[in-house]
Amino acid sequence: MLMLIFFVACSDDNTVTEEPTPIDPVEEPVKTATEVLEGIQGVSDIKEAKDANKNDIVTFYFEQPIDHTNPAAGTFKQYCVLHYKGPNEVTVLHTQGYSTGEPDKIKQPGLTTNLNGNYLEVEHRYYKHSAINKNADYYDPNYWTYNTAAQSTADLHDVVTALKNTGCFKGKWVSTGVSKNGILTALYAYYYPNEMDVYVPFCASASISSRSAARAPSCRSACGRFWAKWPLTKSCAQR
Repeated sequence: MLMLIFFVACSDDNTVTEEPTPIDPVEEPVKTATEVLEGIQGVSDIKEAKDANKNDIVTFYFEQPIDHTNPAAGTFKQYCVLHYKGPNEVTVLHTQGYSTGEPDKIKQPGLTTNLNGNYLEVEHRYYKHSAINKNADYYDPNYWTYNTAAQSTADLHDVVTALKNTGCFKGKWVSTGVSKNGILTALYAYYYPNEMDVYVPFCASASISSRSAARAPSCRSACGRFWAKWPLTKSCAQR
């Protein structure tokens, strides 16, 4: 004889009640990159595009203080690129030491493709789309006052913090770059050692003497005089 056993629960008054049927949790749909960015204060001009490998990306601007220690100095808009796959994926931050290319020229670093993760690129302050004053005299050494390691890494910190606060980037974070981009990754690790899970700078050569820094103003002045003699390449100096 087969016996069927029913599990029941009894209330305090000895009446019999059936156990409720468990309900499977409903997974929320993954937001698009545009939806993620639209909820961040300071983000503007969001545009969808394709990169060099036909990946879906979005470009956007993030409002930054010119001087992170003095809000009264004003703000500028920093150009950024995001390729978003989901909230639990690894996010690779490419610390750009120069200008960011047009969307269809952007090639994501090998770490992004190897990890199959999200990709974030932040154009360096003062370059191309992210110039703090597009009408400035680029040959005036005073213009470059806020182009420092502390200021540029604070830019990265602000962008990363804003994205993390959305709750849409729960996976590990990796920062990487090659050459001057790699130097910025190393500097980022110095100023914000706990912000990334891993820092991977490649070919990140850097000055180790204060003598180099002391010569910076005269070097910028000499470069300005050089570029002034070559008007066809003036745009290179401006970038």
